[in-house]
Amino acid sequence: MEQYVRLCFWVIEFGASFAEMFFCTVFCDTLLKAEHNKNKSCAYSVIYSVIIVLINRISLYSPLQSAFTLIVISVLCCLKYPENKAKSVVFGIIFLLLFAAVDNIVVSLISYIFEIPSAEIYKEFSFMRVFAIVTSKTFLMLFTVTLSHMFDEKSDIKKTYVLTTFFISIGLMFVNFAVTFIDINNQNINSITTVTLFVMIFLLICVIFFGSFRMTRYYNTQNELSLEKMKNHMLEQSMNETRQSFELIQSSLHDYKHNIINLRNLAGNGDIKGIMEFTDKEIEIISNRLFYYKTGNNTADSIIYIKQKKAENLGIPFVITADIPENFSISPQNLVSLLGNLLDNAIEASQKEQNPYIEVSIRPVNSYMAIAVKNKCSDYDPNVKTSKKDTVLHGIGLKTVRRIIKELNGEIKIIYKNNVFSVNIILPTEK
Repeated sequence: MEQYVRLCFWVIEFGASFAEMFFCTVFCDTLLKAEHNKNKSCAYSVIYSVIIVLINRISLYSPLQSAFTLIVISVLCCLKYPENKAKSVVFGIIFLLLFAAVDNIVVSLISYIFEIPSAEIYKEFSFMRVFAIVTSKTFLMLFTVTLSHMFDEKSDIKKTYVLTTFFISIGLMFVNFAVTFIDINNQNINSITTVTLFVMIFLLICVIFFGSFRMTRYYNTQNELSLEKMKNHMLEQSMNETRQSFELIQSSLHDYKHNIINLRNLAGNGDIKGIMEFTDKEIEIISNRLFYYKTGNNTADSIIYIKQKKAENLGIPFVITADIPENFSISPQNLVSLLGNLLDNAIEASQKEQNPYIEVSIRPVNSYMAIAVKNKCSDYDPNVKTSKKDTVLHGIGLKTVRRIIKELNGEIKIIYKNNVFSVNIILPTEK
């Protein structure tokens, strides 16, 4: 009979471990925006459960068991999310802290209410241990399901906030386990202070985690607002330039008939010099007409238009050749920051030159986008940074460009030759 009871306990342990890993995959799928594959999640959960049960047969609760749990979760997260290994490990460890805190809260409450030493619940098979397992895993399930609905907005957490949450989680995890092992070794009955401490650890990690999410959403909202302001500015400028163009065309049409007659008379008289003077004047009029370059991408149109106008106002010739296909999958924020930094650096360098120029080429090459920006530069500084304050449009120069290219799995090559500074970038067309 005792063997059957122990077998039931091990089945419950297996089920609890299965639930931990399964909810961990749901947690990571939600935050990584990965499609939830139930079959794969179940497979990894079974592997995790078998390993944890084998470890528990050595010791139900010990530093060794905790360390192995951390390692197993990290390895399985890497295997399940090969394209997001670092983030998946971070989220897995955060989840480990959350369910450890939940377990400790439940055990501490049972120990406090029923005046049972926590060691008897952690390290011995008993009804109270089963009750603690069922209660904590039920709460964990509700927490994970609620979280998955809250994060259904497809918002990504900023890398800086993820790392901050990770390091704080590591610190809180050590505190969590240290208090637990002290109570177990001393055969203590948990006091209300211990219960409060575990509750505070759980609430603190939740506040930090959800705070990171909120801060990221605020950051993305500010970026989107800045992008909209830039587009509105572009639209306003475009309308002004369109009005100027119509006024110029209207004034030109007024004298068009007389100019044609004059040109015919000059040709009839064989006045080549007069014809050249007339055509030079017409060329000057055409070159002064301002047009809005269309690349095929509204965001690129916006930033190129503004930078082109800025260069023209500074007397810097700006030549653009661009063709951006619809399947070029890059976020507007990254595209603005990428082109904005490249063009700002080119404009800043050109202001110091005699006979400056800027050439921009954006074109598809097979399944990639090739971006090239060239400008005259007599004094190249490899640590070039922009002096502008608008971090959304200008960033911090080439360091920002390199970061974006790395995130998009692209390549960058900088060439400085014969007083020409050239930045050449290759980006995948599709993610």
